[in-house]
Amino acid sequence: MRELGPREQVAFAALCAERLLPYYRWFSSAERWGIDRLQNALAAVWGHVEGQPQSREQYEQLLADCRRLTPDTEDFNSSLAARGMDASVAVITAL
Repeated sequence: MRELGPREQVAFAALCAERLLPYYRWFSSAERWGIDRLQNALAAVWGHVEGQPQSREQYEQLLADCRRLTPDTEDFNSSLAARGMDASVAVITAL
């Protein structure tokens, strides 16, 4: 990872988040928990990779939204909550 430039590191983080996002969709469907903002946040990450960054305020709002949408495993009886949490944390890390 150290050999990659900053943009490539963000792209790698976004790819990891993309791989986990289906788990969040699964959790979201089962628990009726929102996913739109998480997908928007990941789209913003890809926009940055493609040279179309958003403002600092927009990134901060996306981070706040993703944190709010990160499921707490103690609040859900489903094992899907942990997978949803993993996906959400991956998006937050990419941001």
